[in-house]
Amino acid sequence: MKNKLFCLFLFYMTASALFAQSASTKAVNDSIFKGNFYSPHHHVQLVINLYHESISVPGYEFLGKMNGYLKGDASQYLYGTWMLIDYKIQGNQAELRFTNDIGSDSQTILFTHKADNIYIYSTKNGNNVSKAVGRKLVKIADEMVFTRKTEKLP
Repeated sequence: MKNKLFCLFLFYMTASALFAQSASTKAVNDSIFKGNFYSPHHHVQLVINLYHESISVPGYEFLGKMNGYLKGDASQYLYGTWMLIDYKIQGNQAELRFTNDIGSDSQTILFTHKADNIYIYSTKNGNNVSKAVGRKLVKIADEMVFTRKTEKLP
């Protein structure tokens, strides 16, 4: 009888430890594609939460909460604000589909988590996102390195 109780106790403790480890791993994985990301070399900001529609796009709050947007910072303006309209997560990579603020262009990118706060942005099927340089529109880079900023999102 003591052996059965001990085995039952040991099973319970092992199961509890495995469940706690699984829950903490899930919590880490559920935050990989949530945050404020920035490419300092290209001056591009990507704000996403692929787990919950919780983001208001600046200037487009009337559209309600979304999963994210892409825009340039104050020194380098992208041509328009690009809003996230669809996404798929597969492991450490998310396929993100954006449309510009007037709906005339769309862009699909792969956003890949490489290390702690390092992400790679790469376009799929060409690049439609442009920025204003002087009086010309110039396409942004097809591949960029992003880091996660420390700001918390809702």
